[in-house]
Amino acid sequence: MAVLFGSHFLPYGWLYQSRGYYFLGIVVPVLAVVVALMGPSVSQALTAPATAVIYAIACAVVLKEVAALQPA
Repeated sequence: MAVLFGSHFLPYGWLYQSRGYYFLGIVVPVLAVVVALMGPSVSQALTAPATAVIYAIACAVVLKEVAALQPA
């Protein structure tokens, strides 16, 4: 499910020309696959915290992009 939730941000990256959305749409699915390959117990423990860190980074990038669009 993390792959599905992550990859659906790719069209938003294209629509808004946003590096933050592209980052989110690529890194979350890759991270989810890597963590899942580590095994069920590791996957269960690490998927949520790892994706939360990626979402926080993406939010910071998107907020920075939005702030750059605002008139000074």
